[in-house]
Amino acid sequence: MIEGVVLVLIGAVLLLRNFGFLPPDIWAHVWRLWPLLVVAWGFEILFGRRGAKLATVLLLLVVLTAGYLFLAPARQGDWGKGAGVEHSELVQGLTEARVELDITAGVLNLAALPDGSPSFYRLLTYGSAPRIDFAGRGPGAAGPGQLFIGPSQSRRRVTLGTSRIDRWELELSRGLPLSLDIFSAASRGEIDLRHLDVYELDLILNASHSSLSLPARDGISSVRITANASNVEIVIPHATAARITVAPQASSVRVDGAWSQVGGVYTSPNFDSATQRLELRIDANASRVHVRVAGVMP
Repeated sequence: MIEGVVLVLIGAVLLLRNFGFLPPDIWAHVWRLWPLLVVAWGFEILFGRRGAKLATVLLLLVVLTAGYLFLAPARQGDWGKGAGVEHSELVQGLTEARVELDITAGVLNLAALPDGSPSFYRLLTYGSAPRIDFAGRGPGAAGPGQLFIGPSQSRRRVTLGTSRIDRWELELSRGLPLSLDIFSAASRGEIDLRHLDVYELDLILNASHSSLSLPARDGISSVRITANASNVEIVIPHATAARITVAPQASSVRVDGAWSQVGGVYTSPNFDSATQRLELRIDANASRVHVRVAGVMP
């Protein structure tokens, strides 16, 4: 009985870790509970089957209590109690920009700045301070820019009973052509690109959960999504035609809408003549992917 409970707990920890509810280094803390196995074994020796049942109940109660204490700070977090730190840069002559985001064990919300904003980006960070590198033109000079946001070298390690999750609230310029590279590991994200001029997106999800609304823009947008042990919902704008290439490996991939399908390729009926088009490739490995068209019921 005790062996079965241990296997169930290990599976639960793996599942929570893969979907971002526990941090990547969770095992550094779980091993501290190993003396509970000695206690449970002792109960079984002293009291036989009845002792095994008592030991199992004790083991579950202790682990559930520890789990609650561990997860409670993650649900609330330092960023839920105070103001965030703001970072921003002005557009000042940028003609386009490449944006790279690297987030681990955190929360990312990405959307568009208000109309008429003079900023290239505005970022509110809650939790540990990220590394931000920006390269752009000065006033009066026109050209491309580049922005990188990722973990800092001095990011503190996860410790039991402390807040572990960072949160980034990022807004980007509406009128600036953008190329986005987003890497998400053990994180959650709400990525709303509907009002952004994103012509290229490369999104890599590792053990993450994300909601992605794709851009509605004239021309062709190229999107590649790689999902590894992740859960992602993809929303295509109603007026945008798409060609979706799906390569699933031990995954659940659901594509809702009126498509012509040949093998793993789904194509909108008006794809060749549409002014707004998406070329979307999805590589899914042990993941759940749902693609739907905005405003269309499945």
